[in-house]
Amino acid sequence: MKFQSWYNPITAVALSIASGIILAFALPPHNLGILTWIALLPLLLASRISRPLISAGGGMLAAIACGWVLVGHVDNIGQYGNMIGAFGGLALALGFAAGFAAVGSKRVNPEVWPFYAACVGVAAEFLSQYVFPVNVAIAQYRNPGMLHLASYTGIWGVSFLIWFVPASLITLAHSPRSARLALLIAAPELAMALLAHFPIEHGRIIRAAAIQAQDPYNASDKTNELRGKVDIAVWPEQLLETTNKLPYYAAGENKVYVAANYYDNSASGKPYNTARLISPRGKLIATFQKQILFGRENYDLRKGKPRAPVHLPGMTPGVLICFDTEFPGPARDLARRGADFILVPNSDPEMPNSLFNYLHSAIITFRAAENGIPIAWAESKALSMIVDGSGKILTRAAPHVTGSAHAAVPLRTSTTLFTLLGNYFAYICIGVWVTAPFVFVMRRKPAKIKPGGNSND
Repeated sequence: MKFQSWYNPITAVALSIASGIILAFALPPHNLGILTWIALLPLLLASRISRPLISAGGGMLAAIACGWVLVGHVDNIGQYGNMIGAFGGLALALGFAAGFAAVGSKRVNPEVWPFYAACVGVAAEFLSQYVFPVNVAIAQYRNPGMLHLASYTGIWGVSFLIWFVPASLITLAHSPRSARLALLIAAPELAMALLAHFPIEHGRIIRAAAIQAQDPYNASDKTNELRGKVDIAVWPEQLLETTNKLPYYAAGENKVYVAANYYDNSASGKPYNTARLISPRGKLIATFQKQILFGRENYDLRKGKPRAPVHLPGMTPGVLICFDTEFPGPARDLARRGADFILVPNSDPEMPNSLFNYLHSAIITFRAAENGIPIAWAESKALSMIVDGSGKILTRAAPHVTGSAHAAVPLRTSTTLFTLLGNYFAYICIGVWVTAPFVFVMRRKPAKIKPGGNSND
């Protein structure tokens, strides 16, 4: 099939928009995860028939279409800014990936192009961490096989497959012989990830709760309601004043560990965003600082430092705060230091349809699966949840209600390959992106020479 004969600007634009719309329905909250495997096919097809700059523009257009379907409308200027941040990051990632996929289609061997396009996609997502983290793999947050794959490769291995499958299908349509290697490698890996179910090792069971409330009084009431039912509870990110003792009273009265969020003005200069871990006797055990600040926080607060988990009777919890969990590093650091459970006070910006809550909760399942560690994620407005070490959501609160999610959850007992090696898979993909156009250069067919003439006639 000759793709170049399809080329005109309208075709490229239509394909890019189609890709963005399909991707939107694959992502939460629509959750049509099966569409993930074809969502990027139109965009990659556009990169095969377009010049690199046009392809990059098509990737950005796909992100705009995706954002339009997911958000629909915004109610205020703050939501508009949040939408630009999130989908601006997606636009840069898709534009980067589509542009370099177009470069690769002209420079690398057809047999190599599916691998190159997938590596470019992973590289784009990895580099998006320096703007706003983007991962198309979150559309697979309910897929046990893909979550298990993340324990080996991190979320990057799942993203690789999501880019690799449509690139292989395009190569198959264009040149079946060139696609044999890609399909031979992809088929068993994809079948394993989609169809297999993997048991996890179960350690000691603890009873955990993620409290969903927009003020400390409601959080205290919900903790009181769980008296005798949980061992540890995490409150949302509420930035309480240092004089607020409600979490201490709730912990002491209910004989439960409580993690609550405070301003920390103990040092001179800007305060820290801090989580305090409080004992069942109502005493402070440890503090954890927010490591990665979001938006306005970069001007108002001080960036925190990583802290080791705390050894308690029967468990070793660590705490991350909100935006920390959008990046793989902080959760992996806690796991490497021996944490067997992670508590997350969280408060996402308000968006239509609880969009940020759905997207953020999806990434939490990957943070759990990557390190084989359970997570209690307490959101102030929607979808507070308990996730086990395989990434499975055990229980989740409804949107826009005051309540809690609580469950018995097994603690982490083993170390995953991702915990040991970190982002190695992403670094391999970045290496392929940089070197493939020079190593796997497409072989040009020699020009035919007419009898009695030369090739320049």
